Amino acid sequence: MFLAGGGTPEQSLLLDGAFIGRCSSSGPLVYVPTARRDQPPADSLSWFCAAMAPHGVGAIEMWHDLRPSLPVDRIGGLYIGGGDTVFLLQEVRRTGFDTFIRSAAAAGIPIYGGSAGAIILGERLGGSKAAAAAGQAMMAGLGLLAGHMVGCHFQEDEIDRLRAASIDCGAPIIAIPETAGVIVEGAQLRNMGPDPVFLLDGMEMLSVTAGEAVGLRRPRDV
Repeated sequence: MFLAGGGTPEQSLLLDGAFIGRCSSSGPLVYVPTARRDQPPADSLSWFCAAMAPHGVGAIEMWHDLRPSLPVDRIGGLYIGGGDTVFLLQEVRRTGFDTFIRSAAAAGIPIYGGSAGAIILGERLGGSKAAAAAGQAMMAGLGLLAGHMVGCHFQEDEIDRLRAASIDCGAPIIAIPETAGVIVEGAQLRNMGPDPVFLLDGMEMLSVTAGEAVGLRRPRDV
């Protein structure tokens, strides 16, 4: 799982490059812009193509309606973009696309989550400020990150909020600033940088510097 902090393509250049390097050239890179509910799909696709251009991406398919046109084993990678986190998760579940995501993960297909796309891959939505404000912090995510939640656009003045969310939801949080991105494989996290990311488990906090890999501890029982 490739998790971006929600910054610009320039800020996520290192993570994006690592993701594209893992994608297979035998199938298209699938882009899911569903979280951008108020943006025309054509505009989302133009943005995505421009963001991927520095990495020499070949074929791109956009599935804005969450209806797969190919089976899992015929795509090269899956990129789930940012926007409205609660809406994205609701649509993923309503359409059954969560089954496709789980199948892709089980098959070893590279999956990229940008902001909202990263948050829904976690245990719950407690790391999302917007989801918490909407009373949806406890909404279950897809649970693909070793029991962890995700907080994107992280700034240090949010530490107290995220600590409280970790305690309330009973799960640690991967806090990612816009200037960083991480790769989660099994129970290991690697920070692609360039800035540090933070793991918050209740009152405990661990800083993970660029290039550093750490193990992810299983969460406490709620």
